Amino acid sequence: MPTKRQLTILLVQAWLTAAAVGCGQVKDLIGGKTQDSPSDANPYPVAQAAPLGLSPAPAPKVAAPLITRLVDGTIIPAHLKATSLRIAVVANDPSASFDCQVGGQWSWMPCNAGAGYDFGRLAHSMSYSIAIRARGTDGRVDAHPLLVTFYSDMVDGIAPTIPGVVQSLAATVTLPTSVVDLPVLVKPTTPASVANQSRFLQVGSYYAMTVPGTSLVSGFATDKTYNGVIHTMLLLPGGGSIIANNGICTASYQRQVTAADGSLYCDATPSSADQLAAGAASLPRNFIELNLAPGAGLHEAILVAALDGTSSEADADSAVERLTITSRCQGAVAAGQSPLPLVNQFYAGSAQMQTLVWCQTTSVAGRSQWLGMVKAALTADQAGPSLRIIYTIDARQALVTSTQFIERVTQTLRRQLTPIAPLTPSA
Repeated sequence: MPTKRQLTILLVQAWLTAAAVGCGQVKDLIGGKTQDSPSDANPYPVAQAAPLGLSPAPAPKVAAPLITRLVDGTIIPAHLKATSLRIAVVANDPSASFDCQVGGQWSWMPCNAGAGYDFGRLAHSMSYSIAIRARGTDGRVDAHPLLVTFYSDMVDGIAPTIPGVVQSLAATVTLPTSVVDLPVLVKPTTPASVANQSRFLQVGSYYAMTVPGTSLVSGFATDKTYNGVIHTMLLLPGGGSIIANNGICTASYQRQVTAADGSLYCDATPSSADQLAAGAASLPRNFIELNLAPGAGLHEAILVAALDGTSSEADADSAVERLTITSRCQGAVAAGQSPLPLVNQFYAGSAQMQTLVWCQTTSVAGRSQWLGMVKAALTADQAGPSLRIIYTIDARQALVTSTQFIERVTQTLRRQLTPIAPLTPSA
């Protein structure tokens, strides 16, 4: 029978063994080593227990990765046909905000439409790209941003599907039959949804020209009438107009008509004989002229003449050239030619550069006058359908440089010219 001292030693050993087991360690009584993992000596190690009286520490909570996606039902075709585009996005975190990176080269900035991006006015034959990422309130960002890319194709593209938005291009194109159909200046406070209605005017067979709410139509002509007779509308008295109007509107085929904003126009429907008798045969049969800055300290105008490639337009084509480069650039202070992607040869399926021929002159009064002209063929056939574009800036002082003029021409044409119908294969 063990003595009292032996019993005490056995109790102490048992207590030490129990304590070691509670700490997840098993003392190998033979080798005297501590084991925390399976071994030959102890194939079933005991999990480490929490200290007496304390609960196990909870595992740190890991937030789910942020995911950015388009609103359900949104479809953005690779070749997109729309005059403008605004997309909306959502994230798997309702409190997230959104950053945008335009074109993959600019810095990340808050998106211009909050939970989405507004591309604004789309230009035909341009590629667009936007990356959007969600940002959590804790600083997390989507590691794999949403990327939206498309090519703006106003001829063969597919309309996007935006929930709650009805895409319609054809309904916005207007072919004025009277002065009262012309867009008028709108107040700065007019909502954009109202100001932009019926502001795409058809020019010739294949194009429409956007008329911003801050621009005034100073001239318009079309032969796309029911009987093929040319119909002209010229602002009176026509001062500063590229297609000069002498202010006379008294012929039998002319009549003075007041537009909705009070502007006075000469509305005319001359026959071919009337045009020849009046010496007006040199006017393009299809053109639009816009005063881009009415009431400002400069006169800025653009004229777009559309030629469908018919023999009857040959005289009008040469007249437009005589009216500008030949007659007005003589004795220029500066002149040059700049190849620019102004109007792509989109019907042929490939981009093509056009040449902007420009010059700067100085009037007797010291005004700086800039003039530019572009010939843009719509097909590989240079005698086929084309555009003749004239751009002028008449500043009170020499405030415009050649770089600014060229950039202004480029931006205006890319933004405001819209193709509305494809050419037939035979064209």
